[in-house]
Order: sequence, then C-alpha cells, then structure tokens
Amino acid sequence: MHGDVIILTLRHPRPVRRRVSFIPNIKLLVGFSIFISEIFYVSIHNEPMNQEKRALLILMLFIGSMIFILLIEMSQLISHRLAIEERRLLRLVGWIQEALIITMSGTMIYWILRTPVEPPVPIPA
Repeated sequence: MHGDVIILTLRHPRPVRRRVSFIPNIKLLVGFSIFISEIFYVSIHNEPMNQEKRALLILMLFIGSMIFILLIEMSQLISHRLAIEERRLLRLVGWIQEALIITMSGTMIYWILRTPVEPPVPIPA
C-alpha cells in the first residue's frame, strides 16, 4: 500500500513595496504640541506656583514626554515589511522627533524652574 506523497515548497516572502507614511508621526507631534502648549498656558497665566504644583507640573511634563516617545518607538516597530532605505528613513525621522520632544520638554522644565515660587504661608498660632 502506497500513500500519497506531499511535496512542500517553501520560499521567502517577497518584500512588499510600500510607501512610508509620516501622517501618524505628524499626529503624534501635533498632540504633543497641544500638550506642551496647555502646560505653558497654565504656567504663564496663573499666579506664582508653590513647590508642590511646580513638582506636579514637571512630573506631568516628564511622564507625557515619555509616553509620546514610547508611542513614536512603537510606530517604528511596524516597519518590518518595508525596504531597508525606508526603514532607515523612518528611524531617522523618529530620532528627529524624539530630539524635538526632548528639546521642548527641557525648555519647558527650565521655564517652570525659572518662574518664582510662592513663599509658604505661615500658619497662625
């Protein structure tokens, strides 16, 4: 008794020629710019902050920056089916975006630290 013969042929998948779209990256930068401008508005138009509010604002800015940088890194993970040149271009644009976010965050933290601190209110005895 002879059985059927199964022949398997394996081949590498062809790389699909795709165009790199930077629209998600631009949306991330616009979202980060709105986030930064809201923090800038709060720090400019309010009365002098006490140390707790200042620390909370800096912490919120730092966490927001990290979230946006992680979103940029995650958007670069999808590029495994792109050509090598397009992957390099996407990585370069990601690095530029991360540098821009770090520069904006550093400037805002410097601005917040430069604003005067409200002196602590003495507690009446």
